[in-house]
Amino acid sequence: MKTPKAESPTDRHAALVQSLGLAIAGGSLAPNSVVRLDELEAQHKVSRSVVREAARVLSSKGMLASRRRFGTVVQPEEAWNLYDPQVIRWRLASSRRLEQLQALNELRGAIEPQAARLAAERASWDAGSDLVSLAARLWAAGQRGAQEEFLRLDVEFHAAVLKASGNAMFAQL
Repeated sequence: MKTPKAESPTDRHAALVQSLGLAIAGGSLAPNSVVRLDELEAQHKVSRSVVREAARVLSSKGMLASRRRFGTVVQPEEAWNLYDPQVIRWRLASSRRLEQLQALNELRGAIEPQAARLAAERASWDAGSDLVSLAARLWAAGQRGAQEEFLRLDVEFHAAVLKASGNAMFAQL
């Protein structure tokens, strides 16, 4: 769990958030384990303020919590904000990747048919045209076996369907 050398405090903060998020999602920092801020300072060679800010960010995602007389404690997955894009990426990078993909597909299956119906009724001409274009590019990337491009376009396409539904809550998923 080494943090790569970073130049600015912002870079160090982002690198520490990334490192800790991956460690928590990957299970190397187990639920209910205590994370000592002074140890993180030494291990990652960062200042106390960088560690505190990283802990604050992870707390806002439900992954860490401060407990009186215990310190900073890793939270169980049930407490995490599983809709947070970083949490999703960290879970996808873990050994539980297939479980995360299944959960995402189940969520899509529950919401996207309704969003697609609404998009068909409500989407502007431009939004509909963009969806058709994205679908064609997505299909072509799949045919070429361009995995990275396919995944990027897949996310873009599904986000466009949710947005085109005209439902603000769907659009924020």
